[in-house]
Amino acid sequence: MKPKWLKWAAELQLIAQAGPTFFVECELLERTFSENTETLGAEFFDPGNLPELSLPRTTREQVEMCFAAKKSSCFETLFD
Repeated sequence: MKPKWLKWAAELQLIAQAGPTFFVECELLERTFSENTETLGAEFFDPGNLPELSLPRTTREQVEMCFAAKKSSCFETLFD
């Protein structure tokens, strides 16, 4: 069995390779989408019924944090 620190180091390396993740609240102006080299589609999902995520770039915990921030009257920005 691998030591915990080795598993953590491997996960950290994957996250570093994925680059930063940004979450931005937007207002929907129209519902059209054109497939491109970066994105295959655009859909809306209930927070409790998310599709398979692109781990480690985007985790369920990050999505939950965003919805908690949306509900909060004063949410502190988090940096990893």
